Amino acid sequence: MNSPDNCSFPEPGEIPSSPLQPLPPLDYSKLCQTCVAEEWKYRCPACSLRSCSLSCVKQHKLDRNCSGERDKSKLVPQAEYNENTFYSDYFFLEDVGRIVDRSDRDVKSHMKVSKHKLSLLGRLKSELIKRGTILYRAPPGISSRTQNETKYNIKQGLIYWYLRLVFAGSRCGEFYPSGVRETTLLRDLVLEYLAKCEGEEYFKVYSRVVKARGVNALQAKLTQTGGMVLLDMDMSIKDNLRYRRIMEFPSITVMLC
Repeated sequence: MNSPDNCSFPEPGEIPSSPLQPLPPLDYSKLCQTCVAEEWKYRCPACSLRSCSLSCVKQHKLDRNCSGERDKSKLVPQAEYNENTFYSDYFFLEDVGRIVDRSDRDVKSHMKVSKHKLSLLGRLKSELIKRGTILYRAPPGISSRTQNETKYNIKQGLIYWYLRLVFAGSRCGEFYPSGVRETTLLRDLVLEYLAKCEGEEYFKVYSRVVKARGVNALQAKLTQTGGMVLLDMDMSIKDNLRYRRIMEFPSITVMLC
């Protein structure tokens, strides 16, 4: 490259020996519309403005108060429909396709889970019928049905009950034990919860009576359609529920004789 000392410039009024070549026209369509210095690399989905870098993208959002997200539902007049609009519609339809596909998979997955739950419920009811117990389920969405965790363990051949256990006359004396093995004696279940609450003020009467007279000073009743039936403290949960009709899960009330 020639240094300034070696360059020769025409004198004023002198006609150059060769005509000056005009600079090529600047192609603004290739330039960033924010800095107008570099070639653009990104096009804004919302306003279609061209940017060359992250800083220019951020600057254009500030200058134009632009969200940078395309309005997928905006109606575009036919006269304004161009290549950018075409690609916007194309990507929008792709998004819709993905959502539909994902929803279809979610529905199928939910159906599989629902069928599995219905299968388990059917097996539970079948096993209860063998034991002489009829189970009525609450409608879907009812809280008692949602919280019911009664299950049949296929490997063990046992039912694990979810129960409501109420101690009559005591404040806050209501419990919902879960996973109670059907072979558990009713007296053991009652004594377990009395022991847990022995220090509580509202269980002192129960504790004193049981210590003085034993568990036979208590009686337990099962709530079922038509009233309450007396249960046997010395029998298992399974035997106490034989020939009974249960609404969702057993509700047992313990009281002093």
